[in-house]
Amino acid sequence: MNRLIWILLPTCLLASDTDIFYRTINFVIFAVMMYLLLAKTIKKIYCDRIDNIKNRLVSIEKSLDEAKKNKEEAIKKIEIANNEADKLIELAKEQAIKLNENILKDANNEIENMKKSYEEQKIFEEKKAKEEVVNELIEELLNTNVNLKQSDLLDIVSRKVS
Repeated sequence: MNRLIWILLPTCLLASDTDIFYRTINFVIFAVMMYLLLAKTIKKIYCDRIDNIKNRLVSIEKSLDEAKKNKEEAIKKIEIANNEADKLIELAKEQAIKLNENILKDANNEIENMKKSYEEQKIFEEKKAKEEVVNELIEELLNTNVNLKQSDLLDIVSRKVS
């Protein structure tokens, strides 16, 4: 009520012979009526707007929190993937070393087998050559009519073979 008096006081003081006083009272009555009629609606619109803004802020905060969680999970997954990649690299290096060792072993075994085969072939060829020489000598001796004793024959054959 004090406010109404302070609002109407300047009007009463200035309203000497004009109708400003009545117009002011009509305006105040109109303003009060408009306030009474529209106050709830305006208040509801204002509260709805505030709630809408709050809801948008809450949803934005939730989205931000979810994005942070997703980022942290992605970082953890990247760390795990890096660790697994390092393990795989180490495993690959170890397998490469083992494979290299196996290849060297196989190559050395193959070389040894080739050497043994060569030695066996060499011995076989020497025996074969000795046999051929002995057969040739025997045929020569048989084809020639030389009378030799068995000891002489063995001595000749042993000299030819060696």
